Parts: sequence; C-alpha cells; structure tokens
Amino acid sequence: MTTEEAINIAIYRALHSFSEAEQRWNQRRQRKMTDKELLLAISEELGIAGSAAMVGLWYEYKGGCNPTIVLEKWPGMLEDQPPIVFSGKTLTAYVCQILNIPEPSWQLSLFTGGAI
Repeated sequence: MTTEEAINIAIYRALHSFSEAEQRWNQRRQRKMTDKELLLAISEELGIAGSAAMVGLWYEYKGGCNPTIVLEKWPGMLEDQPPIVFSGKTLTAYVCQILNIPEPSWQLSLFTGGAI
C-alpha cells in the first residue's frame, strides 16, 4: 500500500463510519455545495471523534468546527516522520477528489452568503 492509497482509505473510511453515509454523499453530489456546506457535511460524517486501525494503518478523526483527519501510521512511514494532518482546504480538496464531489464554488458562497 502506498502513502496515497493509505490517505484515500483513511479519508474514505472516516467519512463512512455512520450508517447510510454513502446515500448521504450521493445526495450531496447531486447538488452544488459551498465551502461551508461541504465542511459541515464532513463534520457531520466524522461525528465527535473516532479512530481506526488496520494492518500498518492507523488514523484518527474529529468533527466539530474544524474537522480534521490525522494519518498517524501508514506502510512505508519513516520512524521520525510526523503524522499527516488534513483540515481546512486541504481536507475539502481530498474529500472532493476521493468521493468524486464537484469542488465547491467560492463564487457561489460570495453571492448567497453560504446558503442556497
């Protein structure tokens, strides 16, 4: 497993830890979300906090006002290598890529105040 594959697995699984998450993400794909709406969706799916592990991979996540996913250990990780932290724009970009969600439109949020 490459580092990129580990990142994809951790983010996907963290965002699908609650029942029927895939159906909610499918509904979200159908409409355009602003940055605020996407961050809120990520926060809701992450919940308060959690963690998971599988062979060679360990990650933690938390929702709230600053949703974050932290890759603590992955295959090929060097001994002194720090964890990889995903939050803010970095997290939303990865979520859009991994879940095939259209990138939020910053222009849309300017004109609507974040609400559609």
